[in-house]
Amino acid sequence: MSHSSIKYCLSLAEGSQEELLTLVAEEPFVELRCDLLGCDTCGVRHLTEGARRAIITCHNSADSKSVYMAAIEAGCWAVDVDTERAATSLREVVEMAKGRGVRVILSRHFDYTPTPEELQHHTHTAFEMGADIAKIITTATTTAEALVPLTLYRKEWSGSVVAFAMGEAGRFSRRLSLLLGAPYTYVCHPSKGATAVGQPTREELEGSLECDFSLDGLHLPASVTPPSSKSEAQRTIILAMLAEGTSHIHGYTPCGDSEAALALVRALGAEVSVRGSDIRIEGLGRDGLRRAIGRCGVISVGESALLARLMLPIVATLLPEGASCTIEGEGTLPRRNLALDFELLRSMGAQLTSLKAEGRLPVRIDAGAREDIQRVEIDGSHSSQTTSGWLVALALTTPKAEIGVRGATSRPYIDLTAEMLTRFGAKVEITDGERLHIALRGGELRSAEMSLRGDWSSAAYFAAAYAIAESGPAVREEYSVRCERESHQPDEQIIDLLRTIGARVEVEGEVVRFLPSGPLRGFCFDATDCPDLLPTLAIVALYAVGTSRLRGASRLTNKESNRLESLVEGLVAMGASVWIEDDEVIIEGGSKLHAAPLLTHSDHRMAMALTIAALFMSERPRLDSGACVSKSFGDFFEILGR
Repeated sequence: MSHSSIKYCLSLAEGSQEELLTLVAEEPFVELRCDLLGCDTCGVRHLTEGARRAIITCHNSADSKSVYMAAIEAGCWAVDVDTERAATSLREVVEMAKGRGVRVILSRHFDYTPTPEELQHHTHTAFEMGADIAKIITTATTTAEALVPLTLYRKEWSGSVVAFAMGEAGRFSRRLSLLLGAPYTYVCHPSKGATAVGQPTREELEGSLECDFSLDGLHLPASVTPPSSKSEAQRTIILAMLAEGTSHIHGYTPCGDSEAALALVRALGAEVSVRGSDIRIEGLGRDGLRRAIGRCGVISVGESALLARLMLPIVATLLPEGASCTIEGEGTLPRRNLALDFELLRSMGAQLTSLKAEGRLPVRIDAGAREDIQRVEIDGSHSSQTTSGWLVALALTTPKAEIGVRGATSRPYIDLTAEMLTRFGAKVEITDGERLHIALRGGELRSAEMSLRGDWSSAAYFAAAYAIAESGPAVREEYSVRCERESHQPDEQIIDLLRTIGARVEVEGEVVRFLPSGPLRGFCFDATDCPDLLPTLAIVALYAVGTSRLRGASRLTNKESNRLESLVEGLVAMGASVWIEDDEVIIEGGSKLHAAPLLTHSDHRMAMALTIAALFMSERPRLDSGACVSKSFGDFFEILGR
């Protein structure tokens, strides 16, 4: 979208007469909140006569009728009349506006979220009462609620409806309203403040619409080998640092998170040698790591939440008396909520101080956890990484320990951590039941030789793309992904799902082949244990026949972005029919998709999922950036560009 086509209305609710006159003369489109500005009939005439285009709004004033009539006489562009608050004078104001050629905006504001049917009724009523534009504004506290007013953008009302949700949860709906066909949306002046919660500044809106990362020229390669699993790489690198002796790691592929792990172990004093895809690490052992933590002062975990949750309990259980250590993150990580991890550390005796925002990095550990920890109880509903962190920490510091996990999610990742620990000399037994029971035998880890497997989180994008391609009219004879199965990586479930919904998939050793098939069918899938897979499956759902339901939406909110909001924002912007019910994202397949400026929110998984969707569109959208894919799959765009 070009700069000149951005349609914003600057909403003004404060300022001196001189400031307001300057703004209304300079700005192409303004809303004057006369009820908040305290304008009388003389004042509104004076301001309106100097405006190039002005909407006059006077929702909360006993004298609103006279203000509206004065504005109409002065030749304003439109009057915005609340049909509930101005019911007694509504007809007279509408008739006068129509007679003077002034547009009529009839609006309803809700401090909650009505049903779509109620909103449609109010919209119909507004047009029956003479509205040129129906304005329907709700208040959202969740992403699901913010989607509701967007259902009003229908073909027969194109260009005649302004509908979005107020509140921080509804912020993204303001941008989407413009993309879906609203004649304008509201912005605030950066020095005057917002006139409603969630209102962006003009600069924020313009920046969000001017996306310049092109997806033109990309196409699917016949075969792909994904990078090595960063989940395995990060765990293995940290365990090699903790172990006594020299560990060798084979098949390493650099990415942002794995490189952050290598930088961390180097910063703590471990000797690291990298030759091609092979890594050699001289471990520090428990005592060496304790000394390193005592003298380092600051540990950076890059942008990796896994590294943060591994290092928090490791530092807390090894911190020497009298020392302190700060753990800091980069990029989007300081926005991630780690409050439950901090609470657990405090319950184990550690003393922590959040240095900027409570529950977020950076955090300073001022005193370590008690030394006699033999049992830890964990709420596993928010992340399996917390369990992995305590597994590793206790395996290093305690000969015998038990971990109880309530509401365990992403269980395969816990199994992966247990597998890695076993390779480094610990013994882990996991028993399922009402809660997960983990018996751990450790106390000292020994070096190991490890070969990293391919990353199914990365392979899944191409598996999805190949299945979509082979279900369409123009197909290859065969596509293939080279990636080992039976890896404890939950995202490899995509292969079984694709088979279930109609894809022809053959597996031979490490090669997964995709052959021409019929149309893919809509599906139901519970992604609670593999939330990283949900955006990829959402793209498959776009190209499947029928309705798909993806459970596990709540697991997406505390990622590199609020991934639930980022996902639905991107899908709706492209024209998809999407809504949320309870913990499910529901997607209607077969929507006619169109190009739009798409935001990645610096989230690597959003960038890759949206790119896969774009490959099958006749006119491709643009992203705000593609740089974030370096976090997990730096060659992603290069592979598609070949």
